[in-house]
Amino acid sequence: MVELARHADLERLNSLLVHHHVAALTGRIGSGTSLLLHSLEKRWAGRTVQIPYHRAEAAIQRSGLDIVLAGLRSLDAETFSIDVEGQNVPAFDLASTVLKALHAAEIPDNTLIIIPGYDDMDDTSQAALGHLLRRMSDPRVRIVISARRVTDKSPFAGIPHLNLRTLRREEMIDLAHRATAKRICPAAAALAVRAAAGRPHALDLILQDMTESQQTGNFAMSVPLRLGPEAVSLAHDIVGQLDGTLEYILKILSLAPLTCFSALQREIPDAALHVAELESRGVVERRGSLLMMTDELVRSAMHWSMSGSTRNALHQKLINSCSEHHVEMGNWHRSFVELDEQTAAALAANALSLVRDGLVDAGIELIERSINLCAEASALGERLTDLAEALIDRGEFVFAARYLQFARESTECPVTVRARGLEIQLEYLQSQTLPNRLLNNWTRGERSAAPREVARLQLILGHLHCDRREVAEARQLLKEAEALKEHFSLDEKQLYDGLRMSVDAVHGDDQLALARFNELSALESEELSPQYLLNMASALMMTEHYESARACLDVLMHTRSDNATWAVQAMYLKIEIAIRMGQIGLAMVLLDTLTDGLHPEHEVRRDRLLLLQCWHLLTSGRASDAEEKEAELAAYANKTGNGAMLAALSALQGNYLLRVGLHAEAARHLQRCDERCPGELNPNQYRHEPDLIEALIRCNRREHAALVLQRLRTRAVRAPSGWVQNAIKRCEALLASGQQSVELLQDALRDHQGSVYAQALLHTALADRLATLGLASRSRDHTLIAASLFREIGAKQPAIPEPPARPGSSASRSFPPELSNLSDEERLVAELVKAGLKNREIAARIYVSLRTVELRLTSVYRKFGVSSRTELVARLAGTPVREDVKNPSPHPSNS
Repeated sequence: MVELARHADLERLNSLLVHHHVAALTGRIGSGTSLLLHSLEKRWAGRTVQIPYHRAEAAIQRSGLDIVLAGLRSLDAETFSIDVEGQNVPAFDLASTVLKALHAAEIPDNTLIIIPGYDDMDDTSQAALGHLLRRMSDPRVRIVISARRVTDKSPFAGIPHLNLRTLRREEMIDLAHRATAKRICPAAAALAVRAAAGRPHALDLILQDMTESQQTGNFAMSVPLRLGPEAVSLAHDIVGQLDGTLEYILKILSLAPLTCFSALQREIPDAALHVAELESRGVVERRGSLLMMTDELVRSAMHWSMSGSTRNALHQKLINSCSEHHVEMGNWHRSFVELDEQTAAALAANALSLVRDGLVDAGIELIERSINLCAEASALGERLTDLAEALIDRGEFVFAARYLQFARESTECPVTVRARGLEIQLEYLQSQTLPNRLLNNWTRGERSAAPREVARLQLILGHLHCDRREVAEARQLLKEAEALKEHFSLDEKQLYDGLRMSVDAVHGDDQLALARFNELSALESEELSPQYLLNMASALMMTEHYESARACLDVLMHTRSDNATWAVQAMYLKIEIAIRMGQIGLAMVLLDTLTDGLHPEHEVRRDRLLLLQCWHLLTSGRASDAEEKEAELAAYANKTGNGAMLAALSALQGNYLLRVGLHAEAARHLQRCDERCPGELNPNQYRHEPDLIEALIRCNRREHAALVLQRLRTRAVRAPSGWVQNAIKRCEALLASGQQSVELLQDALRDHQGSVYAQALLHTALADRLATLGLASRSRDHTLIAASLFREIGAKQPAIPEPPARPGSSASRSFPPELSNLSDEERLVAELVKAGLKNREIAARIYVSLRTVELRLTSVYRKFGVSSRTELVARLAGTPVREDVKNPSPHPSNS
């Protein structure tokens, strides 16, 4: 397994040895340094010598150097017969003696010498070896040493070294699945990865010791995990030497996920001093009045080193002392020695309490113990659904899915229906997919036996469809749920109102959202569900009550800041609000903050994250960097059938292309957005129509632009919006010509009440029109104002199109007549060639394939009667082309 995880590291280590002759390999215990050296030895083409050393010999000065020489005698017994034990000489001189022998010895070419665990050697040997390696220049020999770390003060400082980093959790999860041929269930893999703590060798040992039933996870999982002898030895290496008291403390702590410090003090009066020592070793952590072991591998080793009777005796001691200060842990210890019929249910309730308090790992351990004590896990169905919901809130999706699977086996109809709704919600958060069947997710019998849970399921589905802009389906589900309104609890009432607010916002109706917002102050924060607050904020944003929307999100972040799932979604919405308000710099800062702190385990709604990342890159002018994200988002949206996300991406790409002056391609993408949202009622959703109108005008398709403007006016009546009214004024001014256009733009600026960004766009448009009319000085003034406004909000200033050349000017005279024969697409490619872009860069810039660029360029060559890129650029620049530089056949070279 280590070879799977460390293949790239093995290549880098080999490269260091090739170029520098010596290398140091560092990594924490269990990271795989020993196995990586073994892999290097196996694939080495020449002779290899491994130096055996044991840390017990470190007390003897020069023992390390003596053992190195003993190993080298296998190469040349006579030359390396050097006695260093009795020599009281400096380390530098010892190194010189060994180096001289090394150069004199008869050693085969390409010999590899491996010295593992150098930092366990005595100080004199380390210093001598350090001097030797830094002066090493023999081309026949390569030397690699391993250690836990190399510091600036280390004897081996300055030697080229490779540090084996701790693998990320997602890398370790992938490694676990590959090592078990995907037989391991996600929850078992998560437990194994947690115990391995980023160490692939440790993970390998843990997986080897797991039984098939443990890997499949069909039954309760044993926590802490059982370990084999090799893993136990590794755990002892991690914790280091222990005296009797430290070992006793670790054994007590290993019995439970949490231990009350007061309980430990009753057993050991000077416990504080010993706990501080264990904290310094990184194996114990204090959380208020509670203690926990942070290294699961060490915990497992300590736990299973005790006999069952020893563990039970300690459990009995800890029952009363823990119960006084922490009921959950008192019940935990009691479950091992005083079992009764209520124990499993009590542990399940305690598990839920711990998860809600943020002690997720402890909660999972308690529920697994509870499942183990039940004849059937489904008997805990209601509690398991509660726990799954709490885990979803905290972004712990793997274990949420596990407990929902158990709950679905319940014989109680309300439990199975509720579990189904949570499964749909969980799947949507992770992959944005929905069930194919809309109204067949419940039966008539379920509707009768569990009306509240069926209504909840309908409302959850309605929310998810509304999120995808599938409003007709959302309305139908809202109507279905309304028929069960008499069975609503507060949760269903908020889900119902939240869905109504979202559907109303599609029509620009803000009445319900504002009414519910005004009622917030009268409600306790515990009564407000996160979904309700998100829906309210989204509806207020869509109806342009931005400050009220932010206030909703502030309430959510304040009351649910530790619930990763809702906190991340609230941040997405905060960023979108900033974008809609034209606060570009703020939106970028918020997105950077989010992505920097976003843990892979808590990644939800990847489609929204990808869209925001595309926006960030395009707004920053990094179109080439955005390509990968755009392709990923498009593939993701196509896979899940999410037309709304594809429409949003097209709108974003069209806006970027328009702002950089690629009007024909902008129009194409914006029209694609139009096609992907034919039933969209609110022009404030994608905000693409004003951009489409401007792009069409820039392409001299004014009649088409007028038709789109008329449609926008009609939609603005159905879904009123201040932003739309401002956009309509700007579009009317752009459609007008001459002085009338200037006057309309000036009127729009005088009446403007929108964002600074929209105001800057008006100044940009006015500067463009004034330049077209030859009023360069006034144009420059508005260009400077626009630039100042864009800087104020942290946005990049759009490109201002150059005005057409006047008849009789030099630019007009040099204008190639062949350009009039080109299509808009061909003209765009020709202009980008003239600007110096290569074919692949052009493809990335205008969002088409490389093959499309080549075909368009071939057509341009033919119409211009040229055979090369150089000739085309010369013709576009108005320079005559000499016959002797023409190529025999036209070919769209990528040079």
